[in-house]
Amino acid sequence: MRILHVNHFGAHVGGVEGYVADVSRALAAAGHETRLLSLAVEDPCNLMPGTVQVNAASTRESLAGMEQVILQYRPDVAFVHAVYDAAVVRWISERVPSVAYMHGPYPICPGNALYLRKSDRVCERTAGAWCLANAQIERCCFGHNPLRHATRLRNVQSLLGATAGMRTIVGSEFMRGRLLANGFPPGQIRVLAPVLLDEAAVEATPVTDHAVVLFSGRITPEKGLRRLIEALALTKGDWRLIVAGDGPDRNHCEQLAAQLGIASRIQFEGWVGPARMQDLYRGCAFVAL
Repeated sequence: MRILHVNHFGAHVGGVEGYVADVSRALAAAGHETRLLSLAVEDPCNLMPGTVQVNAASTRESLAGMEQVILQYRPDVAFVHAVYDAAVVRWISERVPSVAYMHGPYPICPGNALYLRKSDRVCERTAGAWCLANAQIERCCFGHNPLRHATRLRNVQSLLGATAGMRTIVGSEFMRGRLLANGFPPGQIRVLAPVLLDEAAVEATPVTDHAVVLFSGRITPEKGLRRLIEALALTKGDWRLIVAGDGPDRNHCEQLAAQLGIASRIQFEGWVGPARMQDLYRGCAFVAL
């Protein structure tokens, strides 16, 4: 079977791309042929193996490039991942049997995170006019421009409608519940928790002298690293924190650590490879999510 993954990024930007790479390797090992179609403008040297890049400045150009890929590759099925353009999602689902994996809340949240930044809590509302007020009050939607917020809300609603006609996979019951609350057809959703196909299991070993907490992930406010740093400042003893990852909130977290007087107890590793991650897992007392 020929499987065409469709994703915004073709470089290994985060967890979505790691998932695509893992699944592609597993499918290839099972005798299938896979290819990744990326829609972002990226350095070709950074693209993952088997990636076909569609460089386009508009939706029309994207669709024209995708048409050529489909004609040349002739996929049996499209596996749609993080694609943010409703017209692209609808176009490909009309031409190729398609399945979507909804990796995040981008079709149900204009801020892409279901996170109210000012009050630091989860947003439990459905996407609607209330989002426009929340964007101003809670700073949860990229800046302060109300016209931009209205555009993002329309895009979210269009993307939800485009995806609703496809068989859709989510990683948790929480995401399934949020989709249902936003009007997604229940018969179209299946829960399939992501599996770390390409990471060897780390054997548990007794830790007696490593007072180390490990955080791994993209550093953004909704990931909770700020809270973890504040918690570390309250701990007694020699507890240290290792942060494996990077992101737009890193500078803020480093400044927070300095303000709390615990900068020397936190080690920011940046992005690390699989081998280094295994070492970090073995050397920590526990991992905080």
